[in-house]
Amino acid sequence: MERVMLAIICLMLCCGLGEALLCYSCKMFKPGGSCMHTEGFCIAKKQNQCKQVHIYKAAVRNFYRYGCTLPEDKCGTKKVDPSWGTVVTKCCKSKNYCNDPKPE
Repeated sequence: MERVMLAIICLMLCCGLGEALLCYSCKMFKPGGSCMHTEGFCIAKKQNQCKQVHIYKAAVRNFYRYGCTLPEDKCGTKKVDPSWGTVVTKCCKSKNYCNDPKPE
């Protein structure tokens, strides 16, 4: 996986995409564990950011999602979803992989 990421980064730099923001990507990350579904990385499009989405059920962090923001994402928000529970969206753009999934 590291070789593939290194090759993509080299390709980006060669093609003038050095300004692109790289983000961790995982559809389902369990606290204290690892990515359980679709692990990798994404390249944030212009004006987008990396994100962390934390899902809480009954005030207990149930799982996370990591990736690049979408137009409908609202960074810095907390909302209650009837199906999922409390959904907290955090975003960053300070550096590549700023949405590091390591436990807080």
